[in-house]
Amino acid sequence: MDTYWVPSGLREVVESTTFLPLWEIYLGHENESDGWLTLHIISFTSNNYEQNKTMRVKHSFLVPMATYNDRTWKAWVSDCYEKNS
Repeated sequence: MDTYWVPSGLREVVESTTFLPLWEIYLGHENESDGWLTLHIISFTSNNYEQNKTMRVKHSFLVPMATYNDRTWKAWVSDCYEKNS
């Protein structure tokens, strides 16, 4: 059971979301300072410096203190994904 507040519907949206193969998405609290709820997207992309190699990149987004519904949470998660694809 979480000791942190998770907005209604967000966990279900994140758990049902799939992106590209080998990409990961999850909610966590491991950010720099106060442990705010954060959406993490780990991408699997080509390395710009060595094109023949791939690398994993972690993108983190603070979850807005909002009372969205399922549709708006899906739109927010999709927007976060699009910023990194």
